[in-house]
Amino acid sequence: MGHPIDWDTVPSGEKAGSRESAFAGFLAGAGCLVAVLAFLAIWVNGLVALFD
Repeated sequence: MGHPIDWDTVPSGEKAGSRESAFAGFLAGAGCLVAVLAFLAIWVNGLVALFD
C-alpha cells in the first residue's frame, strides 16, 4: 500500500485485547466441553435404556 515491507521484524499486534481473547477462548473451550459431556450423557442414557 505504498510503503516497503520489512520481513525481519515481528508485526506489532494489539496486546490490549489479549486478556479478553484468552477469556473468550476459555469460554469457547468450556462450552465445547459442556456440549461433549451432554452428548456423552445422552448417549450413555440411551445405551442403558436399550439394555434395560
